Amino acid sequence: MEGLIERTDAQAARRRLQTVWSADEARIPDRERRGAPQQGRQQWPTRLLNFVLASLALVSLLPVMLVIAVLVKLTSRGPVFYTQERVGLDRRQRGAAALNHRRSHDTGGRPFTIYKFRTMRVDAEQHSGAVWAQQRDPRVTAIGGVLRQYRLDELPQLLNVLRGEM
Repeated sequence: MEGLIERTDAQAARRRLQTVWSADEARIPDRERRGAPQQGRQQWPTRLLNFVLASLALVSLLPVMLVIAVLVKLTSRGPVFYTQERVGLDRRQRGAAALNHRRSHDTGGRPFTIYKFRTMRVDAEQHSGAVWAQQRDPRVTAIGGVLRQYRLDELPQLLNVLRGEM
């Protein structure tokens, strides 16, 4: 009898999981629907705040960024910036409120180019392809190690924030 109860409880739990995580739009819980990205007029205050803060940060950090750019250029050959194609947030509505009635699930965002200060050699991915950086990665330049340690290589991403991509 106890085995039957355990199996029944497990089956009920499995059904609850399937209901919560189902790809069927009609079964997505209300909490997830309310968490959809803001649209249209509701989004402009957030965008304005991001723009103002990124502008202030960019203006105040410009001297630091210029020093970093000169150091990167002097310590290694190649460009100052590293660019990479990334995918942004999907700001389209999902489900019943979507303009495209055929779209029932999130298919990803719009591609954009991210900017960072270059912290590795120019030919870092030539032999091995794209791989995760290791703790004492030999591909990292001398100044690149310091930039990564203090996350200063991320400062050019303020340009992406200004453009509304991040």
